[in-house]
Amino acid sequence: MITSIFLIYLLGKPLQKQWFLYNILCFLFQNSLDIMETVFLILQIIATTVLLFFYLVYLEYTYMIAVLILFALQAINLGWLGF
Repeated sequence: MITSIFLIYLLGKPLQKQWFLYNILCFLFQNSLDIMETVFLILQIIATTVLLFFYLVYLEYTYMIAVLILFALQAINLGWLGF
């Protein structure tokens, strides 16, 4: 949920206002596909960390299910599941 809210916020802004972030990512990664994969992976790691923190604090299984889904998404992005 946090990932999608942040992604909608980023995609909703014009690209001209994000030139600083875009230039940094272009400097780090030469291919634009690598940039998008890296952004998605960073957002998923942040969301997983936040949800895992909430799970450890409140011990509700809803947070743990969301963490497992995000771990699966990260594994697919990193190619661990062979997709």
